[in-house]
Amino acid sequence: MRKSFLQILIGLLYPEHCSGCGLGGVSICTTCVSHLRLARALARDTDFAVFDYGDKQVRRAIWDFKYRHHASRAKILVETSIPYILSFLSDRLQSTTPQTLVLVPIPQHIQKTRIRGYNQSFLIATWMAAHITGANVQQLLYKSVPSSPQARTKNKQARKQNVVHTMRTTTLIDPRTIYVLIDDVTTTGATLNEARRALRQGGGKKILSVSIAHGYISS
Repeated sequence: MRKSFLQILIGLLYPEHCSGCGLGGVSICTTCVSHLRLARALARDTDFAVFDYGDKQVRRAIWDFKYRHHASRAKILVETSIPYILSFLSDRLQSTTPQTLVLVPIPQHIQKTRIRGYNQSFLIATWMAAHITGANVQQLLYKSVPSSPQARTKNKQARKQNVVHTMRTTTLIDPRTIYVLIDDVTTTGATLNEARRALRQGGGKKILSVSIAHGYISS
């Protein structure tokens, strides 16, 4: 994601400060990163999230990334996530060779991409792949039907209905390959479930998921 001239100028006029303690020259300092809350285990053993979206610094980093074109905090979250993600994957891949690992970003509808200018899940997957030996990123899913933002949908059933049958695969899926769905935030798991359904319909058999953060909705 390239910075515009205006963004560069703003950065020069207003240098970054840690969103946690205010330390100059960095968007999140190492001390504040070390205190970020980790997410609880997800209901499905094949799904994993690293941070708790209820943590103010985590929420701000992802919000700025999605809606303010500010990627530095989110990239730090991804880089900090790598040891946790590698541990999750190693427990489930066992003897599978790394070359079979494909990171699949959650798609967004083309209308949203045109407005935002990028798909944050694709950038997250790309940052992750740089630190996971043998992993590569493939955009195997596309959003065939636009849907309302999940953040505006307040209960589990409504979120499930909001995304059902909105995704399709772009090509045939190899049943021998392990696919890892990548997203920024998961809450009820409705989006991940829809992506998993689409991959399975395309032929996928081994499907995991990794999200940077987990929010919680109880009803």
